[in-house]
Amino acid sequence: MTEHAEPMRSDASNMTYEQFMQTVSGLAGQISELHLQLAESQRSIVGQLIREQSRDIAAIERSLDHLLDAAAHPIGLELFRRLCKYYWTIDPEATATYVLAYRNMWLDEEAEPSTEGPR
Repeated sequence: MTEHAEPMRSDASNMTYEQFMQTVSGLAGQISELHLQLAESQRSIVGQLIREQSRDIAAIERSLDHLLDAAAHPIGLELFRRLCKYYWTIDPEATATYVLAYRNMWLDEEAEPSTEGPR
């Protein structure tokens, strides 16, 4: 005979609105901290790539991939922009792909698209 277990109930169903918002706010803070940590882990790499005028496409794109994930944090976005500006001088088409990926991932869909290169 197979027993049917009741579906697991989320603790959220027993929360007040204020408790729920505190939980969401706490999670958002943790996510922001993780984005900051990821961005900070790329700071010296970005500086080195630009300072040494690296042409190592794999290293540049690996860093851009990490920064794309961290671009929700202002420091991640600033580093992403700096590296895109540098990468634009090497491969504008590939850089445009990263800028488009950023827009698709982080910008409001109603924002006006720009045809300019990275700032």
